[in-house]
Amino acid sequence: MKRSFGIFSSHFQNVSVRLSPRRIENSNHRHTKRIPRIVIFDQRRDWSKWDVLKLALLFPIIVLFILSLVIPAYAESEKIEKSFSVKKGGELIIDSDLGEIRVDTWDEDEVSVLITKQARNQERLDAFEVEMDQRGNDIHISGDNELHNRVRVEFRIKVPKEYNVDLSTGGGSINVDDINGDVKLDTSGGSITIGSVSSGDIDAHTSGGNISVADVTGNVAVDTSGGSISIGNVDDGNVDAHTSGGNIRVGDVGGELKVHTSGGSIILGTVTGTSSIHTSGGSISLGHGGRNVNAHTSGGGIMIGPSKGNVNVHTSGGNINIGMTDGDVDANTSGGSISVSGSKGTIGIKTSGGNLSVESSGGPVRANTSGGSIRIMQAKGAIDAGTSGGAIEAEMIETDNSKDTHVKLHSSGGPLTVYLPTTIEATVSADLKISDFADRDYEIYTDFPLSIKGEDSDHISARGNINGGGDRIQLNTTNGDIQILKLK
Repeated sequence: MKRSFGIFSSHFQNVSVRLSPRRIENSNHRHTKRIPRIVIFDQRRDWSKWDVLKLALLFPIIVLFILSLVIPAYAESEKIEKSFSVKKGGELIIDSDLGEIRVDTWDEDEVSVLITKQARNQERLDAFEVEMDQRGNDIHISGDNELHNRVRVEFRIKVPKEYNVDLSTGGGSINVDDINGDVKLDTSGGSITIGSVSSGDIDAHTSGGNISVADVTGNVAVDTSGGSISIGNVDDGNVDAHTSGGNIRVGDVGGELKVHTSGGSIILGTVTGTSSIHTSGGSISLGHGGRNVNAHTSGGGIMIGPSKGNVNVHTSGGNINIGMTDGDVDANTSGGSISVSGSKGTIGIKTSGGNLSVESSGGPVRANTSGGSIRIMQAKGAIDAGTSGGAIEAEMIETDNSKDTHVKLHSSGGPLTVYLPTTIEATVSADLKISDFADRDYEIYTDFPLSIKGEDSDHISARGNINGGGDRIQLNTTNGDIQILKLK
């Protein structure tokens, strides 16, 4: 049988619904029954031009109907304008339940206010109340959304260039032009954009959105619950920047720096003071460090340029590169290589898997890797280095025998090479073990008069004093040559 469906029958006359019986068998009672089955089919493949035309006319009507349901119409609008005569150094204070705020600066001794309200009806428009008053050179503006209804509000304000602003909105972006004065901003949801700020500090917060700040002469404290942070150069001020998720970029900083992101990369310029850098997941790059640098990432590489103080860095997975440092260096990675250009103090580097490299050191060096090679050059202090599998090359250049110049190198499988000054006073103990599965013969080579034993066995040793003996030189490896050479 055929059944039509009301108004659609005229448009789809060839689409039929047929009730077809289907046999169902019950194995327990051994009987059958018939139930209806709906079969929908099209009795023709080609539609007429008239059908296509009717659908083409119907489609935009349907779209407009859907849009009318999801997009609110702002049928009513109102503009509020007012001007105030002020002097430089005053303050603009806005406290609104909602609305976007934009503050521009000009050369006039005047605050110009333009507030635009839009709503679906006049009742909603009137429910958002605005109050403005002047107290000396300060302008106070409040926006109260009594019914908590849907209304769109925009604040467009012009203030003198030398002016302070304190702006707060319950929801909307905030934009402040170049200004000379303090800037305090807060929004419950929206981006924050600030131009160049002179002779003033910045304190900005958003519950969700990006923060962008140009060059500043003063302190900067910014915080977002989710978004990236970008700050230009900060002269004579400190930077404190925090985001719950996003990248952070800061230019040169004349004071202290503290940055933190729960997930994102961090790129920094030159920092004069101390630096505290932390990300829960992302790379870290610092152009030049100041007095002390502390950097930590739960996953990503770390690059620190030349620094004037101590450098302490850690990553749970990634390479570490550190430039010349006036202070001590402490670097650790759970997986990756570490490279240090040099340090005037002590160096301690460790990786769970990767190569280690030190180009120079003014003090002791400690280096350890669970799998990789180690290279330590121009060390002016004691050397302690160990690897679970890889070569070790170390160079002692300290000639003052009153200082600690001991060297201890250990590899579970790889060659050892140590360079010593000809004037060093040292006691040498070197041991080379050769396993049954070694692919070739290994030897101990020395430029110093040492006693070598077991050259035809699986355990070769070298003992002796250099220049009457002194600090111990201990070398130990398996399946790798040992070289004890004179520094040239």
